[in-house]
Amino acid sequence: MTASEYVRWVADFQGVRLFREGPGRWKIRDYGACRTLRFDHPASGVDLERSRNVLGFRRDRERLFVHLGPGPEALVVLGDAEPARPYVVDANGFPEQGRITSHSAAAARVWTPRGVEELRSEDRVLELKDVR
Repeated sequence: MTASEYVRWVADFQGVRLFREGPGRWKIRDYGACRTLRFDHPASGVDLERSRNVLGFRRDRERLFVHLGPGPEALVVLGDAEPARPYVVDANGFPEQGRITSHSAAAARVWTPRGVEELRSEDRVLELKDVR
């Protein structure tokens, strides 16, 4: 992350609006470049089928990090449904339009039905479109 990206991230963090829409349902608006949410001590994971504009998630001990796609709004629905599609676990760049764009060689970990795959590219762009 560059200094200018960090400044934008902080400004967007301050403008994020969260709305609880019911048990385990959160609408997020105006998040801009601040595209990762953290839930502490969640009882479940993310229901990707019922969520909107969610690229993926990962667990780290007692935390759940949810990765949002670009846009003005996202809906995160927590639940224990098994994912039916691949999703981004983490990446070193910005996920957008089926690719990861990074300042250096792009890399990502993606969950697939076969398990977590480590993807790398020597280029700054990593295509995710063929992940199944």
